[in-house]
Amino acid sequence: MRFGLTNLIGEVRHRWETPVVWGRKLDAEVLRKGVQSLLANLDTAERSRVLALGVSYTGIMDAEGRVSAVNLGWKDFPLQEKLRSIVGLPAFFCSESLAKLMAE
Repeated sequence: MRFGLTNLIGEVRHRWETPVVWGRKLDAEVLRKGVQSLLANLDTAERSRVLALGVSYTGIMDAEGRVSAVNLGWKDFPLQEKLRSIVGLPAFFCSESLAKLMAE
């Protein structure tokens, strides 16, 4: 799992990674730790300029923002709710497959 902090032109300013074991349930604490690790690199002025969170997720998301992903051990995991509560910022979500397609 990778976390990255970019500026408005897409340059990666900070990054954090952690391995994920396929099929083992990924705890929300990993998400909090990843986001906090990136934000810890910022001083107060820089932190105030963070505008939003962009998320590329694996699996299938339902209309309520819950994700089911076999590789992460998630069934109806409230991804949108968890991430928005962690960062307190607007969050935008895109499926992994759509993100790959747009990158091409």
